[in-house]
Amino acid sequence: MSRRLKIMWILMHISLGVIYAFFNPITIFLELIAFILGLYFAVTKGNSQIQFMQCLVYLVSIEIATRSQDILPHEFVKYGISILMIVYLLVNSKELKTEKYTWLALLYFFLLLPSLLIGEYDELEKPINVISFSLSGPISLAVSCSFFSRYTLTINNLLRVLSFALYPIILSLLYIIIKAPNIKDIEWALGANFESSAHMTGPNQISSIFGLGLFILFFTIYNKFYFSGYRFIDILFFGILLFRTILLFSRGGLISGFLAIITLYIFDILLKSKNASEKFNKIFQVIIFIVLSILLFNIVNDITNGTLYKRYRGEKANTEITGEIDYFSNREQIIDSDINIFLQNPIFGIGPGLGKHYRDKYLGWGASAHTELTRLLAEHGLLGILAAIIIIYLSIVSIKKNKKIGIPIVASLIVLSISTSFHAAMRLAMVGFIFGLSQLTIKSNSNKKNYV
Repeated sequence: MSRRLKIMWILMHISLGVIYAFFNPITIFLELIAFILGLYFAVTKGNSQIQFMQCLVYLVSIEIATRSQDILPHEFVKYGISILMIVYLLVNSKELKTEKYTWLALLYFFLLLPSLLIGEYDELEKPINVISFSLSGPISLAVSCSFFSRYTLTINNLLRVLSFALYPIILSLLYIIIKAPNIKDIEWALGANFESSAHMTGPNQISSIFGLGLFILFFTIYNKFYFSGYRFIDILFFGILLFRTILLFSRGGLISGFLAIITLYIFDILLKSKNASEKFNKIFQVIIFIVLSILLFNIVNDITNGTLYKRYRGEKANTEITGEIDYFSNREQIIDSDINIFLQNPIFGIGPGLGKHYRDKYLGWGASAHTELTRLLAEHGLLGILAAIIIIYLSIVSIKKNKKIGIPIVASLIVLSISTSFHAAMRLAMVGFIFGLSQLTIKSNSNKKNYV
């Protein structure tokens, strides 16, 4: 894509962001257009793989802009991208290679089905919705792994795909900038801030997608594959996105994004840097990046009158009196209850989606699981443990099959996906999809063979 075309796409999504601020359904139209285009590329024979993957990434990113609208089902994107990938695999089955570990991704999903038979769903008003919500994430993960494990991409083609996630992020960012109150008028408390997110959807979900955006922007800048075509604009975009992500006061997405960035950087230095001079230049660049990020963090802390530091230290309203620290926003209580549920129902668990119902019935508070690992334990028992082991094994297989050029990338995608699942479970399609992307084989841009 030429520089001029990149700028046109950016300006178009800035305009769409302004429209979205005053006419919310515009994002539903965009989501449906991306799905229809994805379906078109899926059934069209030829070299349309990159365009198809770009449609998938666009859908994953725009999800936060549509979840709060009750026009399409909340799980539309997870099921939508799964359907698109299945159609693509069916249409192009003869041309695609078969990865010998693909069956493991499908086994991961099928291990989660037996607990359906023992779940006490008769007490729920809409059991189908509960089951659909709980299994949509695992379905998208299994299908994504099966799809992407068959592909080899060059770094530049992967960047072409991932960069399409940034357009819906621009749209969402504009919405928040326009609709959120003036920063000086926001009441800063020691929790995720709905005012600074303009109530677009939950700050945790927005933070997760913005964290993805920060990682992608860093990845593009680091590889000199500029999203906008201009380094200065990309760095400015990164700064604005980081600023608004910090203001959300939702720590998970920011931490996950930076963990992925650190993983990419460390593996890149260890495996790809050929000499001391190259290592020094990369270290110097990242030191500047870290210093500027810390400086911005301090600026936001001053804006919030020191509340930001307290939030990241895990302080509560009564911390000065009791000394009590809450690093995990009460998630440890949900984790404890998940473990107790597992100990009481160790074989099959209590059934997909019933963790919240169990807590509401027996503990008096019906919070949904925020950590995918403990959700697997509670709702699927020992079979959930086997499913988690498969995820770990697939991660190891992907790292081992990639050479030095690809290991930093797949490792960072794995870290981004799994770390997000530790604070947002699989609420967003992003978690399963990004893990699926980590199953790619990555090749150098200079490789003579014409990879996808």
